[in-house]
Amino acid sequence: MKTYPDAWLLGFIPAALCAVWLQPRWLSVITGIIVVGAILAAAFPLYCCLNQIRNYTKKYRSYLLSRANIFYFLAGLLCGIWWALFNVNSKHIENVYIQSKATLGYSLIETEQPVEFDLKIIGIAQDEGWRWRFDGAVKGIKIRLYWYQPEGELPKPNDIWRVSARIKPISGRLNEGGYNFQAHLLRQGIYFTGSVQSAERVYDSSGGVRLQVYQFLAEQQLFYKDIMLALMIGDRQWIQPPRWQLLQETGLAHVMAISGLHLTLVFATSWWLGRILIGSVIAAFSWVMGLTAGRMNLLLKSFTERPPQPIIDRYALLFALALALFYAALAGFAVSTLRAFLLVFIFSISRWFAWRLPPLRLLLRCIGLVLILDPLAWLDAGFWLSVGAVSAIFIWQWRGPAWLPAVSANSHEDGKRESKLGYYFSQLLSLEMVLTLALAPFAVLFFQGLPWIAPLTNLVVLPIFSALILPLCLVVVALLLSIPSSWVLHELLPILLRLTDIVLHMVFYALEVSRQLPNHWWSSLDQRFGWLFLLLLLLWFWPAAFLQRLAVALLCLPFIHVFFKPVPAHNFAVHALDVGQGTAIIVQRGRKAMIFDAGPGFRFGSNIGETTLIPFLNYHQLTPEWLIISHDHQDHTGGVQSLLTQWPQLSMQRSRFHTVEGENWGWLPQQFPEQHQAGDSWPCAWGQQWLWQGVRIKALAPLPGPSFGPNNDSCVLQLTYNGQSILLTGDIQRQTELRMVGRYGNSLQSDVLILPHHGSRTSTQAEFLAAVNPQVAVVSRGYRNHFKMPHADVTKRLEKAQVPLFDTGRSGQISIIFNGEGVNIRTFREQIRRRWYSTLLNEVDY
Repeated sequence: MKTYPDAWLLGFIPAALCAVWLQPRWLSVITGIIVVGAILAAAFPLYCCLNQIRNYTKKYRSYLLSRANIFYFLAGLLCGIWWALFNVNSKHIENVYIQSKATLGYSLIETEQPVEFDLKIIGIAQDEGWRWRFDGAVKGIKIRLYWYQPEGELPKPNDIWRVSARIKPISGRLNEGGYNFQAHLLRQGIYFTGSVQSAERVYDSSGGVRLQVYQFLAEQQLFYKDIMLALMIGDRQWIQPPRWQLLQETGLAHVMAISGLHLTLVFATSWWLGRILIGSVIAAFSWVMGLTAGRMNLLLKSFTERPPQPIIDRYALLFALALALFYAALAGFAVSTLRAFLLVFIFSISRWFAWRLPPLRLLLRCIGLVLILDPLAWLDAGFWLSVGAVSAIFIWQWRGPAWLPAVSANSHEDGKRESKLGYYFSQLLSLEMVLTLALAPFAVLFFQGLPWIAPLTNLVVLPIFSALILPLCLVVVALLLSIPSSWVLHELLPILLRLTDIVLHMVFYALEVSRQLPNHWWSSLDQRFGWLFLLLLLLWFWPAAFLQRLAVALLCLPFIHVFFKPVPAHNFAVHALDVGQGTAIIVQRGRKAMIFDAGPGFRFGSNIGETTLIPFLNYHQLTPEWLIISHDHQDHTGGVQSLLTQWPQLSMQRSRFHTVEGENWGWLPQQFPEQHQAGDSWPCAWGQQWLWQGVRIKALAPLPGPSFGPNNDSCVLQLTYNGQSILLTGDIQRQTELRMVGRYGNSLQSDVLILPHHGSRTSTQAEFLAAVNPQVAVVSRGYRNHFKMPHADVTKRLEKAQVPLFDTGRSGQISIIFNGEGVNIRTFREQIRRRWYSTLLNEVDY
């Protein structure tokens, strides 16, 4: 009977996690099936109860009731599927868009023109010097706004601003190995983004506790204030990218926000202190009562007897829960913090009512409660990392000490502290090894790598964070909020913060030294190795005979090989990456790659090379050998520096107008150097031909003569392999297209055409399209770009020529796989990874 809730959860949790593959249109069809199935699943336990009332034999009743767990499992399975479908339907962008239009009651999200509205700020804004980024709410609908070139003070939480902004639905760049920013926004309940044209404050609020901590830290001259801000209020947006990368590569990224580690530490410490304080208060109260009542026996009893321990535990639990709740509020009730608070809340409930739950059952109920209260928790990498870490700790607690050498009693009696310390050190080290192996598949999946030094760094750094850095940060926050006197603000707190800054400096210096170790970060690791580590860990701890464990391993290995094998090394493929309004093409030949253009660049913030190109190459385990830049416009050169930093041996080629001056240079066909080495650089000009990994490459432009502008000076390449070809055109326009038609004629014919200049009106002329005569056309552009690309005239020409058009702005990454007989096109949104949370609204409907 006690297993009924767990049986229900065992069905509910995997079904709720299936939401990633569901589609909203299935809701109406499946709801009826689920209702009928739920009624049938609930009928059997009811039948068992009726049989029990009718006094059937004890043996028969036990038989029926033991089988009821199966029906509770089925009921949980059906409830989980319905709950997943319900949330998929309610949070789908198309349904939210319809509801938003009805809620707002005006054309805020139906026009491309700036619209004025009142916005309530719901988070601390980020100032990047050239823009502000802040989240707000309009009638309960969350919007993320960007304000470029702002002036004045930053918006504060709970302020109300009257803004004039252009609003559009959320979108994000989608590529293999990349980060799904659209899913990240949807996870936070944000369905619209916009750019502010003008704004003025209507209501000025105090900003709250979080802003008070933020402003105080901003006034201090500290080197690691970004780290302190993350530890105090859970705001990681200020952490400098190099520091964040350092923490990730050393396996310590999890300590940089208010998460399960910190909240559990606060809860445990508060519980321990609460038991001491409450016990002392109760004892003192009894002493005072005995003194005032004149009862000597009560007075003596207060000195000799302790208060009942269960009473102290209960009050201490309430005290610890209150402090944990306050600490979660400091983090703005972030998702990871709420998840940790649910865990300690369920633990407190089980302690209060004296439930004797095994740790794994406690974890099961926590996961179920999280998925009920937060149905999209599975979108967070932190959810999987938290579940994996807590499961590993529970399993280690269950089986870990069994295979560690015990400390003999004589060693304690003889005062051999070395043996005792060695035992505890081996326990901590084994726990860190278990955590690293258990989280290996998730690290490879989410971060495309594994820090092998994580056990050592965690073993050394975590005690410092737990015993020194975090307590200092909490003391600063407590004093700042409770005793805001002049001496505290100007004397005591700066001393504590400088001390924290010194400790952080020592920690980060040690991490920099550890990063110098060879191969400290295993990048591009095959996912099968991660799951193999986890399998070995489970078999090591599984209490079964060796032959049984060996049999399970042999059965699991084929599944790991089939389901987690790396992506295939295509013989010849071209990938048009989704980089927004720009171009980045990866030409793949086996495990080698050529990069044509490197995407757009930005003044600050994300770098296309680091966020898109390098992760994609690592995901496919490709080694780039060539980097070709068609021309030097910002939307084609954004990732150059990061690519050259990652692979200094890259051979480069740029348009001849990048390096050679003079208007009449290049009238004769240019020859490609016969001898060249990795890392060399040449100008691109017409007439060059060379072989790369069996691919015949012809440089068709820039053509001889004067420059017709940077776009028309683009390097144009025709790649041919096994009788199939693709034309990479850069940003050429009408003049260069017509000159190429006159010079090359039908030799321009290619199976695939990358549309020139992102499909602008001045490109892809009918004569050029007829000469190329492609089977497929691909346009690289940004979703809802303000240039209106691809232009309607271009799409009409393609329709007239009966050439299908694939669009990175709509479909995300587009992979063109040449198989010798034809061309296979695979798009990210529709085929590679079709997910409901990556859906885009039709631009014509917007």
